[in-house]
Amino acid sequence: MSLPHVSGTRLPLHPSAPLTPSAFSLPRAPSPLRTRPRDSAASGSMDEAVSATAAVSRPRALDVAATHLVATLFYKSDAPSHAHPHADASPHSPRDFLPEASLNSLRDAVPTENMSDYPLEPPTPGPNPLDHLYGSYVSQSCLTDFSVTLTNIIPGLADETITSRKLEASHFCRVVEVKFPLPSAASVTLETLRRDEVVSRFEREWNVEVVFQLDTVYRRYKRLAVFDMDSTLIQQEVIDEIASLIGVKPQVADITAAAMNGELDFEASLRKRCALLKGVPSSVWETLKPRITLNEGVLALIKALKRLGFKTAVLSGGFTPMTGWMAQQLGLDYAFANHLVVSEDGQTLTGELTGDIVHAEKKRQHVFDIAAKEDIPLEQVLVVGDGANDLPMMRVAGLGVAFHAKPKVQMQAPARLNTKSMLDILYLFGISKEEQEKSMFSRSAFNFLKTARLVVQNATQPQLTAPIALFSSKMSALPVVVCGKNPAVAAAVKQSLLPGYEVIHIITSVNQGTTDIPLILTGNQPPDNADNQGTKNYINIPVAVLTGGGYDDQSFDTMKAACKDVKAVPWFRPDLSRVNEMPHFTQAEAFGKATAERCKVALKEVLEDGKGKAEGREGVWFY
Repeated sequence: MSLPHVSGTRLPLHPSAPLTPSAFSLPRAPSPLRTRPRDSAASGSMDEAVSATAAVSRPRALDVAATHLVATLFYKSDAPSHAHPHADASPHSPRDFLPEASLNSLRDAVPTENMSDYPLEPPTPGPNPLDHLYGSYVSQSCLTDFSVTLTNIIPGLADETITSRKLEASHFCRVVEVKFPLPSAASVTLETLRRDEVVSRFEREWNVEVVFQLDTVYRRYKRLAVFDMDSTLIQQEVIDEIASLIGVKPQVADITAAAMNGELDFEASLRKRCALLKGVPSSVWETLKPRITLNEGVLALIKALKRLGFKTAVLSGGFTPMTGWMAQQLGLDYAFANHLVVSEDGQTLTGELTGDIVHAEKKRQHVFDIAAKEDIPLEQVLVVGDGANDLPMMRVAGLGVAFHAKPKVQMQAPARLNTKSMLDILYLFGISKEEQEKSMFSRSAFNFLKTARLVVQNATQPQLTAPIALFSSKMSALPVVVCGKNPAVAAAVKQSLLPGYEVIHIITSVNQGTTDIPLILTGNQPPDNADNQGTKNYINIPVAVLTGGGYDDQSFDTMKAACKDVKAVPWFRPDLSRVNEMPHFTQAEAFGKATAERCKVALKEVLEDGKGKAEGREGVWFY
């Protein structure tokens, strides 16, 4: 289903705009006839379409001025890099004998024996890695050097105005956030900061990556996350996997090379690749699915984003069967990809495409459309990709991240990240490691959303008629597990907990509880069970386990002990001292409704307010 076309959409601050406080003041509602700055990677027709008279107005952004910048420093490896000092600068003790230089000694040390291919002089010395001297983390020496770097390249910046915050509690912190004010006379840009040779040298010396951002309220509070699929969400390129499967990998490689050389544009190369799929069984997708693996941290990131109220989307230049399947597996809200035509009997692929091609400009338009449909300003959009066709949508988002991208893409993207886990993207929002661990559970998520609304109310200008929520007021139902031996009562509890809580799994025996609950609490799908009346939506880890009166102390302890090695969530038991306040358990529907009401009160007290009637053991509460 296509989304409504959105025009009159304004780009965020252009990366080459001078970094002055006035430049950071985001305009209020844009004029319907205002045109957007031209994106060098986008076609003119797309610019004209988006800058035409607005059919649907863009969600209004807050009038917020940024007076500070934030630099997030990531240590790039768990192991220190190795120093490779220049030969002329290498110290040697008297006992270190240098080998005698000769052509014969060089024969095995260089990739050629042709004298004309030998370099005429040694390469110039590069920066020597310092992390192996000061520690394989963002050390204080590293931070001191970064402060010196900033004061050298930003006129008027005083060292004493630069502050830092560790985003990991460990002494050997891998991620640090550095905040500094923007002098009014400064004329640097985000792009020039990122590409500055002094910054680049600092990154290489300390084995770190630096991401610069405006320190506005939008940096921390995003609402929409958009991902490319191939080599971003997943480790594979689907078209290459198909080519390998059907024996046409060399032909696909030739087409790819032609596209890289500029001989074919994206659409032409895609159609040529698809033509090679003619006659391939339509069941090829089922064969491919077991080969697909997620990139590290993807599942944890999606879970955390959904817990924080994000809408999520995947925009792929691949094909709908795989993209739709991946979106379903991850619980994403939107999925767009290319449609391959299937033969009339449904048995084979025709090698043809139908519908709109999801190329770079189409991806960008989808970002506009989804943001408009969800009433989300572009400043609150995160885009993650790895290819050149992802750059246009990265540039229109509040934060565009090239994740393990091609070198050229990393140079042109608003931000780049090459750490081991995609979950590290949360650090770019200023979310610490401790907050990340809690973001899977609702108390932290509730507090995060409350803080977001409070920040917005404080940041909203008086002339605006009403505060604009950074997060949607409609929160997703929080997932819980229910343990009840009476199916009729459990069904009534499930229905009555809505809309605030979603019963994703119902346990009906102790044995089932000891097997299923540990799996569910680690994000894994338990064995299918006909007695399970839950929604089976296991993409989100439950925020609590609710047990009924049919489970005595021993049964309860057995199930909870089975979960001792997984992430702790609150467990709730009925307060038997209040049993006289309840309908008789033989009245299943009434008893279930009353139980659900008591559960909702207890859940709110514990998850939102941080209080409740504790049983006496850590993590166990009464309802």
